Amino acid sequence: MESTTKRHLDRQQISLLLAPVLDDTTHLGACDELTEGMFNAVYDLRLEPSGQRMILKVSPPAGAALLTYERDIMRTEASFYELTSTAEGVPTPRVVFTDFSRSSLDGDLLVTSYLPGTGWHRLHENLDRGDTARLRYDLGRIVARTHQITGSHFGYFQDGTAQASTWRDAFFTMLDDLFVDAERFSVDLPVKAATITQELERCAHLLDGVTVPSLAHFDLWEGNILLADRDGRYEISGLIDGERAMWADPVADFASLAIFGDIARDSDFLDGYGSFIGQRYVVTPEIAVRIAMYKLYLDLIIVIEAAPRGYDAASRAEVLNLAIDDLHRSLGTVRSYS
Repeated sequence: MESTTKRHLDRQQISLLLAPVLDDTTHLGACDELTEGMFNAVYDLRLEPSGQRMILKVSPPAGAALLTYERDIMRTEASFYELTSTAEGVPTPRVVFTDFSRSSLDGDLLVTSYLPGTGWHRLHENLDRGDTARLRYDLGRIVARTHQITGSHFGYFQDGTAQASTWRDAFFTMLDDLFVDAERFSVDLPVKAATITQELERCAHLLDGVTVPSLAHFDLWEGNILLADRDGRYEISGLIDGERAMWADPVADFASLAIFGDIARDSDFLDGYGSFIGQRYVVTPEIAVRIAMYKLYLDLIIVIEAAPRGYDAASRAEVLNLAIDDLHRSLGTVRSYS
């Protein structure tokens, strides 16, 4: 998808950027741009003569309009992959090379290993009910493993973004940053910022029980979950695009895992998650409200980011309407809690 944040590089530029991972016996072979992403420029590379495949990601050019949390998020993605590399059973790309100096290009570079597979959202017709149940169960275990990785503060990774010693403070700072972004880009929100803040603050005490900052991917919609055919059946081969990662309430991940839906109805995922943590996982009314708070935040991102990225209105209309509907449902869940 076209976006003002995505740059386009030619083969010569890419070869120059790859100089640190090439040598006299290795050269760039096939080089294909992957266009499905919506933020960074992404290229599928093949090195010759070995045939090794790698993925190159290049951040937006200097001066591109960004939301507050988006500053330097490629560095967050690299950190997410490095952190998950220590967690057995969490399939993420391995970092091959980074260049955050901005000396060769006015942006950040990330080169990772190539993971085989196709986005889950493109394979529904290939999966029967049994396949889906098994994969959702496996996904639950993978996500639970990820949540075992913990940090020293709450909020985003990057300096200059929302960070705090408590999850309540970090979350409301994240929310305030989004409202500032909405004003900065002249976005009319479907519900006034003051109204949203008032309703969420009424339930803010529910966040105080979150005392351990867990690693959350926070963008686990099916397009960021790769499936690969292994011996005649699909398996989860990778979690990608970890640029929105944060130190958070682990159930923050449930917002994107059931984007525009209800994770409480995904018994297969919850059974898998519970099997890893060693107890049945139940979405209590309190957890449901916390998830609604995070879904509301994610819906706001979807609504606001369309302005700085310059999306074509017609192509984004369906997603935008889904996000607005979900925002109202999530706000209703928060309002109904007493």
